Amino acid sequence: MTISSFFSIIGLAFLDCLNPATIATMIVLLPLVGKKWHAIIFIIGTFLMYFSAGLLAFFGINKYLLGVLSSFVSTHSPTIAITEISISVMFLIFGAIQTFKLIRQIIAKDVKIKDFMGMAIKKVTPISIFVLAVVSTLADLPTAIPYFGFIGILNGANVSIPTMLVLFVLYCLIYIAPMILLYGVYSFVSGEKLLKFENGFKNFINKASVYSIPIMLIIFGIWIGLDGISRIY
Repeated sequence: MTISSFFSIIGLAFLDCLNPATIATMIVLLPLVGKKWHAIIFIIGTFLMYFSAGLLAFFGINKYLLGVLSSFVSTHSPTIAITEISISVMFLIFGAIQTFKLIRQIIAKDVKIKDFMGMAIKKVTPISIFVLAVVSTLADLPTAIPYFGFIGILNGANVSIPTMLVLFVLYCLIYIAPMILLYGVYSFVSGEKLLKFENGFKNFINKASVYSIPIMLIIFGIWIGLDGISRIY
């Protein structure tokens, strides 16, 4: 591997680490965790998932897995369609009910703000945080152009397995660096400033959730319903 290739890899890693979705998830997660150190689980989960997915892509195993998944979806398409449409109907009905209730509250000028954040915090466990890390990382992979550029450079460099693993670890460490920085800043902030930020954030989410949840239920119901219908026709 040439020096220019190495610096290209480092440049791609720093470009990749400026991932707005991952950073935003970390910002939202920090006030939600019951204990601050639980946020480290998200960072570790993201690192492990990104590292593992990268290795799969490097060795081409991801193409085999995608082939198996594609074959399964093709074989069971009618069952998947019926399931999606059923779920869609449930979400649309529930969304319509919630929307009707919200409209009545707005007309009566008595919009009830529930403590959604309080309920969410109780459900944010180490296991759920790790699952969130896995799911969010998988969702980001299709748009991880710098990561695939890095894998392309490695494929053309003919490096040894130990060197390849070291470069993957280095790349993934740079990728999670902004999350580590956010965690560090959040950990050192304490007292009245932290309490004011957390309370303000929770109040904002609680108020926004009252209006956004009915809309999101309907949007999700329509989206999954259309996907189910497309599998039939």
